[in-house]
Amino acid sequence: MADLKELLGEALQKAIKADLLKDMPTPPAGNQTTIDYSKQIAEAQASGDMALMASLIRQQAAASAVKH
Repeated sequence: MADLKELLGEALQKAIKADLLKDMPTPPAGNQTTIDYSKQIAEAQASGDMALMASLIRQQAAASAVKH
């Protein structure tokens, strides 16, 4: 009897998971996110946040180094 309950419980969990996943959008292939650092750098500069600006410049340099 316990085995039957386990099997039914597992089947129910699988059905619920499948139902939830069918409505979930699939992600795009690969990791092709591009970030517009220049816009963020300009915003940080306009707000006077030099630490954020420096951080964004370093991130931009690291991202462009990886591409090349």
